[in-house]
Amino acid sequence: MAYAPSPYAMPGFGHSPPPGSPFGMQPPWATELLQEMKDIKSKMNSLDKIERAVNQISSKLS
Repeated sequence: MAYAPSPYAMPGFGHSPPPGSPFGMQPPWATELLQEMKDIKSKMNSLDKIERAVNQISSKLS
């Protein structure tokens, strides 16, 4: 049996949403994932600030 591509398939992009989906709308899981990534990025920035402060203190003590 020959492979028949989905009518919604886009080369290189997997599957596009079916017709009738509002353009630009993300599924809830994608919105949650993006928010978690933003939270992680914010925490990483805080960790970088803490690391710089500890390094400054350490260099002053040595």
